Amino acid sequence: MKIIIPGNPIPKHRPRFSKHRVYNDQKDIMVRLSFLVKEQWKDKPMLNGPVSIVTTFFMPIPKSLSIKKQVALNGKYHIKKVDLDNLEKAFFDVIVMSGVIIKDDCQIAYSESNKIYSDNPRTEATITELEQPTPASPTTYTPATLIKPRKGDAYTGSGGYVNLYFTKK
Repeated sequence: MKIIIPGNPIPKHRPRFSKHRVYNDQKDIMVRLSFLVKEQWKDKPMLNGPVSIVTTFFMPIPKSLSIKKQVALNGKYHIKKVDLDNLEKAFFDVIVMSGVIIKDDCQIAYSESNKIYSDNPRTEATITELEQPTPASPTTYTPATLIKPRKGDAYTGSGGYVNLYFTKK
C-alpha cells in the first residue's frame, strides 16, 4: 500500500525541556499527519507481522537559487541538512500514531529511504507485510588448523594475527 503525505517532510526533533517537564513540540503536527495516514489506509487491516517500508522524501528546492539551478536540482539526491534518520523517525512515529497500520515501529524489519529534491515536496512510502523466511538447513562446521597470516590479513591489535578458518564437514 502506498502512503503519500503532501508538504515538506518533517524531521524528528529532540525533546524540549522546561523548568518542570519534558515536552514534544511536534505533537500537533504529528497528530495532523497521522489523520492523513488514517484517511489513506481506510478499511485495510492492521499489519501484525514484520513490515517493509520503502520511503522517498521529496525535499523542497531552495527558492533562493536561480531558475536554472532549481531546474538542475529537480530529481537529484538531497545532501544538505535534515538527516535521513530523523526524517525516518518522524515518519515512523506518524505511522504508529495513526493506529491503523502497525502497533509499534519495532515491527519494521526492512527499511529503505532516500531524499530527493523536488518542486513538489512530499513523502511517499510503500508499506508491505513481509512473510517469515523459511529456515535454511543447518550446516555443521569444524575448526580447521590455525593458519599463518597471509599478506593482506588484518592485525587484531592483541599482539599478532589470529585467524581461525573453518571448513565444511
